[in-house]
Order: sequence, then structure tokens, then C-alpha cells
Amino acid sequence: MNKKKSLFIFTGILVFSVLIIALITALGSGGGYKILASGLQYKIILNKAKTKATEGQLMIAYLTYKTEKDSIVFSTYTTEKKTTTFPVGKPENIADLNEAFLLLGPNDSAIIRLPADSIFKGNANRPAFAGKGSFIHVGIKVDTVMNKESFEQLTLMKSTQQKEIDDELIKKYLKENNLKATRTETGLYYIINKSGTGQNPTDGQSVSVLYTGKLIDGKIFDSSQMSGGEPITVKLGARSVIAGWEQGLKYFNRGAKGLLLLPSNLAYGDREFPDRIPANSVLVFEVEITSIK
Repeated sequence: MNKKKSLFIFTGILVFSVLIIALITALGSGGGYKILASGLQYKIILNKAKTKATEGQLMIAYLTYKTEKDSIVFSTYTTEKKTTTFPVGKPENIADLNEAFLLLGPNDSAIIRLPADSIFKGNANRPAFAGKGSFIHVGIKVDTVMNKESFEQLTLMKSTQQKEIDDELIKKYLKENNLKATRTETGLYYIINKSGTGQNPTDGQSVSVLYTGKLIDGKIFDSSQMSGGEPITVKLGARSVIAGWEQGLKYFNRGAKGLLLLPSNLAYGDREFPDRIPANSVLVFEVEITSIK
């Protein structure tokens, strides 16, 4: 074989090899994914942050988990585009998202492919969509990255602002409905429309309650009638119910009827129950104490 022909063949093989390597790098396992040394597959969608997250920081982001067929398994996206907050830690295994978090900063976004076999080891409680050899796609859009101290300050500021908003909403509700209520130090308001008998309940006692729960606009989201018409029994001090109930029921003795008006921090806070309770909702409960044991 002459040198010219050999050179041509070698050059062709080299070019072909470079193309294959470039294709693998571009596609990963398909779709433009890159692969880290651990095997974690990821694809950066937006790369805006000059400074990326580091171990020990807190990341505030939107997360969406999807199957390979693009069906949503879980998402922090709601009608109000809520974020979730989590610490950035040291990566420990291939299914550990922390390795990908360290590649991201504020306003960055990415898609991460997690092997279902690493997430659902064994077959116990393995969902049908997570078959062997399949992947879960995690979409992440970073909002903010900050240290713990800054996060605590931000949380305190937001909490204080929300308490002020809730208190004004409760005062407005009372005025519009011509109601007089007693306000406690925690911001809870209560009204006793009918006095009962005996002592008020204390921690450790069980209180049976007939109730109707409403939003401040009057929409009923739950009630004893909706749950079979029987009273619910609450053991005070066991933290089995929202803080507003733990505190508020102690102002009512057996047979008493009245209202509890709860600021959101004593109810469900920024948690949202779709089609029932929006985030940061003031709640109004009509209550009747049927027994105290």
C-alpha cells in the first residue's frame, strides 16, 4: 500500500473517530446530556451564574420530576410558581442530585437523568413508571443560592411581613361581619358565642370537636359534615393538628361554641392544598366542643 493511500485511510479513520467522540459528548445517552465521572447524566439549559453553589449553602429552586415519557411525577410548580428550599451537600452516590446542584447558580437551569435502579433499589414499592433500566428526569430552575444566615434573615423578614398582612385581614373580616374577638399574643383571635360547663382543656386531655373550616372569603374547605358528621377528637399537646387548634381549643370548655380565626403561621403557612386552601391563608373555624376527657 502506498504512503498516499495509507495517509488517506488514517486521516479518514481519525476524522471518523473525532466525529464519534463529538457525537457521544453531545448526546450522552441521547438528547444532549453530558456524563460526570460518577455516571450522573445532566444537561445545562441556562448557564447564567458566574458563581455556582457550594457545599453548605441553601438552594431555592423549582423542581419537576418526570418519567421518560414526559409524565409529571412530582413538581413544586403550582399556580403560584412556588419554590422549594434544600441544602447543597456532598454528593454520595449516582442518584444524588447534589453533584448536579454544584454545577448551578442563581437563574441557572438543568435537566438531570437519574437511574430508576439507583433510586428504587429492589422491587419493593417500585412504581410502574420506574421500570428496570429506566430514568427519572429532574428539571431544576434555580432562583437563589445563599448561606444559612442570610436564609434565616430572609425567612424572618417574610414571616414578619406575612403576620402583619394576616392580622390586617382578620381585623377587616371582624369589622365587615360586625364581630368582636379576643386576640392572643400569638396573633390568634377567638370568639365564644356560647359558654360551656366545666374547666377548659389542658395538654394531655382529649377534646372532641364539631367544626366547619372556611377561608376568609367564606368558602368551606372542610367540616365534620363532610367527614361523616362525627366530631374529631384531638389530644392536646400531641401536635397532631395545626398550632391554631392546639392553642385555640384551650379557650373553650365542654359544650362551648365559637370561632377561631387563625393567621397563616398558625395554620398551614405557605403550604398549598390545590382547590381547597391557597398558600398563606387565614382560616376561620366554627367550633363546638362536645366532650373533654
